[in-house]
Amino acid sequence: MLRRRGTRRVCNGGKVMRKSHILLVSAAILLCCEPSHTGPVKIDNTNDPVQLCSFELPITAEFRGTNFAWIAPPSGDLFYTWNGGGNWSEIGKDTIGGFLMLRFADENNGWAINWSGQLWKTENGGQSWYRLGDDSDPSIPSFAPAEDFKFIDKLHGWVLGPFQIWRTADGGLTWQTYSPPTYYGLASSFFLDPYEGWIGCGYGIVYHIENGGERWEEVMPGPEKNKASEEIEFTDIFFISKNVGWVMGVRGELFRTLDGGKNWRPLSFSIPGEGWFINSIYFLNKNEGWAVGWGPDNNVYENKGGIVLHTADGGVSWKEVDIQHSKSFYELVHFSDSQNGWVLSRRNVYRTVDGGKTWGNVLQLPPPPPL
Repeated sequence: MLRRRGTRRVCNGGKVMRKSHILLVSAAILLCCEPSHTGPVKIDNTNDPVQLCSFELPITAEFRGTNFAWIAPPSGDLFYTWNGGGNWSEIGKDTIGGFLMLRFADENNGWAINWSGQLWKTENGGQSWYRLGDDSDPSIPSFAPAEDFKFIDKLHGWVLGPFQIWRTADGGLTWQTYSPPTYYGLASSFFLDPYEGWIGCGYGIVYHIENGGERWEEVMPGPEKNKASEEIEFTDIFFISKNVGWVMGVRGELFRTLDGGKNWRPLSFSIPGEGWFINSIYFLNKNEGWAVGWGPDNNVYENKGGIVLHTADGGVSWKEVDIQHSKSFYELVHFSDSQNGWVLSRRNVYRTVDGGKTWGNVLQLPPPPPL
């Protein structure tokens, strides 16, 4: 299961800042721009050089087995395949008002949050959608501030907001709200089952959630235990069991636990140089894992700088993998087994069926609409 990342703001040399998805959409609409991209901004009446700032919503994706995949690019449309990328069907963004986040429990049952924060459901793999609740229904809140979104099965799901989480036990018909004992900013999540999960925060904090949100345990994976670090925000989490998991910071900090979060070992992505950003991690077992991101001093709209990494020892060491497609920015990675995997860039979807030895471009996504 792949999570949606915060919208990236790229300004003057590529500094990355997290922003809430739908708040950005609202601002873009107010500015009379397409929600997927706002144009260059010129600072007039100064002697400063022109400043260019680009906003774009992230790509979101879900995978089930080796053949089923659903991809929602920044345009808000939905593309889905049932045969490993051999064929794709497209559902227009107007179907639900822009696909922003996706989650599927199996090949048929899925949920989507649209640009307005509404929750939608499909029971036929994405072919048709219906809305859960309406604007007057208090049992389904607006998920406009959503940062992350997970469904464990047909009934149990979670939505992560910046200040709280929502939990459903009836497939999204009703929701309960839970809040952390101390607010550090909620940025990412991973749920092992309907009752237990992990939430990545700022200040070097990770929350361990049990009993469906009734119990929150504050964990500090960093080297200085019991001391919060303002420099670390955990933006990706991955667990393969109750004991074995990884958390990753926005600057590429990586920690692994083998005992359910009691102890953590700091790891490194082993990339020469500085300024690398790792966007997504995925582990098949306690040894084999993948990571993707982009490189230093890189304009993400040029065809250079993307990086794909593989580990065979649980993240202790990493090797770069040449997927033979030069792209500037790799957004997400997913493997259903040791042979079948997917890597997503901002404009393309790549698939391997031989463990990463070769990669085919199975989908070219549409560019953002012109300004």
